[in-house]
Amino acid sequence: MSVNEMYVFRPFKLIALLCVFLALCLDVVALLSPAWVTAEHFSLSLWESCSQSEARHQTEEAQWSCFSTLTSDWQIATLVLLVAGAVATLLAFLVALISLCRGTQRRHYRTVAVLLFTAVVLQACALVLYPIKFIDGTVLQTYHEFNWGYGLGWGATIFMLGGGILFCLRTDVYEDTGCGGCMNRTPTTPPPMQPAGASALPVGIRDEVAKLKHRELSGQARATDAGRFHRTLTCISIVREQDSRFSAQT
Repeated sequence: MSVNEMYVFRPFKLIALLCVFLALCLDVVALLSPAWVTAEHFSLSLWESCSQSEARHQTEEAQWSCFSTLTSDWQIATLVLLVAGAVATLLAFLVALISLCRGTQRRHYRTVAVLLFTAVVLQACALVLYPIKFIDGTVLQTYHEFNWGYGLGWGATIFMLGGGILFCLRTDVYEDTGCGGCMNRTPTTPPPMQPAGASALPVGIRDEVAKLKHRELSGQARATDAGRFHRTLTCISIVREQDSRFSAQT
């Protein structure tokens, strides 16, 4: 690397893009998860509810029976909100990725952040609605717990929020316009110093000022020479008077 070049790595928007990618992955896994609510012989997801019936004979295995959950309004609303949030996150990821690779990311920071915050609102509404309606509409005869599918939904929401905040930060002075995160800077030589007020005057006026200054300096020189000549004459006259007095005495 030469002396005039400086390479600085700036990972702000790359970290934001990674957060969006993780949020998208977690959201997809949460949507496909079979375990949002679990209990003994019971499992509930966004798509179906499964329960295990007791075996009639000891030699028989207990059978699982499943039915669709899309017959309930609140479960359909939860699923729609989560899918809408996932779609908004996917759009934000694509826009951010294309912008970063093309070097035009500054134009789309706000768009990506708006998409991510919209996804956060949709996800939060779905994740708050789901447990409230489940507890309100279910008679809990056994212990139920919200399992890893529900937790992944909140994890995706947190990563969406982090990515949106990073895309909102004003890091333009630290960001470059490419994907590499590096920027070359060549130091510039400052212009030569000029006298104060000289650059504000036109050329003709500056010439006149220079002539006046020259005349003023010439006048001072002539005055200095006249003073020296006068002092010299005074000294000569004093010496002559002394010589004449000395001659008279002798």
